[in-house]
Amino acid sequence: MKVFISYTRRDPNKESAIIGQRLARFLISHGIDVVFDELSFNHGKFIANEMTENIYQCDKFIFLASDNTLKSKYVLYELNHARNRAIQLLPESFIHIVCITDDNSLNYLPDELKAFLCHIAYDKSELLLFYEQSRPK
Repeated sequence: MKVFISYTRRDPNKESAIIGQRLARFLISHGIDVVFDELSFNHGKFIANEMTENIYQCDKFIFLASDNTLKSKYVLYELNHARNRAIQLLPESFIHIVCITDDNSLNYLPDELKAFLCHIAYDKSELLLFYEQSRPK
């Protein structure tokens, strides 16, 4: 299995980056191939091409959503390709949204993203959250 982790570096407290790093290490330790920017992308290559290639090669796309995530042009680019990949893989679940903010209403997500499988991370132990992401669907 290969998993792409999408997050932003724009969170003031770096929460999505920290959770992304921990999630990547956890999944790798369980034998899952992970695409996470600081671990996976080659310096000197055009990053948009690498993101696109990796999204279309992955079995699962995990989107770490916070209030600031959708302000990133890279995240929006990744989500656009992830939606296209999700259509290719129907009826398989491809996009998994992990909400890492205390706004459990998901109001900050656009309506088209609310249709995907959402996991609420707030007030969960990291171990439980990571288990949810690593178990086969």
